[in-house]
Amino acid sequence: MINAERLLQETYPHFKWGKNNKLLLKVLKKLIHQEDFNEVIQKNQHLRGFAFLDKLLHYFKFTYQVGNNSFN
Repeated sequence: MINAERLLQETYPHFKWGKNNKLLLKVLKKLIHQEDFNEVIQKNQHLRGFAFLDKLLHYFKFTYQVGNNSFN
């Protein structure tokens, strides 16, 4: 699961993580879609590889196109 707060605390251990930073963390979690990613991970944890990636891209309505030259 993705935990932005833990990641920031591990990356910047000397930074003072107090009440003043709660808004910053809340905005960051929204920007990176933490809850959405965690929901997709939870619902599709049985999938691996391309099957998982396909579900992730579908959830975020991300489309892509592969050209014939990509297979050479």
